[in-house]
Amino acid sequence: MTTTTRKTLQFGVEVGTVGLSRMELVYVIAPAIGGMTWLDSDEYDNWTIRHSTDRVWGVVRDSSLGSAENSGRIVSPILDLDDLELLYRIADALALAGVQPVFTAYRWDSVRCKSTGTMVWQ
Repeated sequence: MTTTTRKTLQFGVEVGTVGLSRMELVYVIAPAIGGMTWLDSDEYDNWTIRHSTDRVWGVVRDSSLGSAENSGRIVSPILDLDDLELLYRIADALALAGVQPVFTAYRWDSVRCKSTGTMVWQ
């Protein structure tokens, strides 16, 4: 059995949003993380943000959150604890844009991804 330490803890985050289109979300998030953006697919209006560390963030359709035009789900790459400041910058940028994000975090281990819960950013 392996032990997860602070230095080896890896996780991912999905952020559900309502109030902005996926394109608007990209224009809010990309400057906050210092990334470049491009459109993945015109059919589903999915966007990709490539962070300066070459990790890729996604902004994808999520109609479970409301109207497909004004909602989206931000999907992080695998993160570690050093990336918490990056998540704060994203949350702050979303808040300034008037979005109430809902975070769902996933812990990565060597075998599977486990949900660790959901929180509303206050």
